[in-house]
Amino acid sequence: MQLPFPGILFGYSVLNNYENIDTDFYSVDEIKRAEKLIKDPLFQNALRSSRSTKALNSLLLTNNIHLAETNKNRIREYYPDVKLLYSNIGLIGNATQNNSWDKDIPLKLTNDLESIWEADVVLNNGFVKFREGENWNFNWGGENFPAGPTQYYGENIKVEAGNYHVVFNLSNKSYQFIKQDDK
Repeated sequence: MQLPFPGILFGYSVLNNYENIDTDFYSVDEIKRAEKLIKDPLFQNALRSSRSTKALNSLLLTNNIHLAETNKNRIREYYPDVKLLYSNIGLIGNATQNNSWDKDIPLKLTNDLESIWEADVVLNNGFVKFREGENWNFNWGGENFPAGPTQYYGENIKVEAGNYHVVFNLSNKSYQFIKQDDK
């Protein structure tokens, strides 16, 4: 059976109040077929299996992140001279002076032990991200402005126009856009 786009939210009606389904996208016949499909035990098992797979993948990812953090801390503890840092962090986005998602504004490493990167930048209204190596293999975004936690492969950071001193801290996974007097 083919359902038109967008798909019906099958978990929507725990109380079976299907009369609340938006019929702008679906005909009455399509909704009746979906209601029948929802009651099908094989379909219900497939949904449960999908939910279980999602939960397992989430748990595995969380465990891998924890293991990586543990390994990083052990390396720092036993080999303090080893520097775990990136070599080329930049700011990119349509809010930068470059107005580009292809050309970075380089940040300067100001604390190699803590992996803190800084720069003074002029920004326009728009969006930015941080990335390493002038490619998208390692990039960080966030949901807050002017400061917040970084998120690996996170959302573009919505920024406001102005002159800023940017601080990107990879050790504590945070960023700050500190507004400067207009120059």
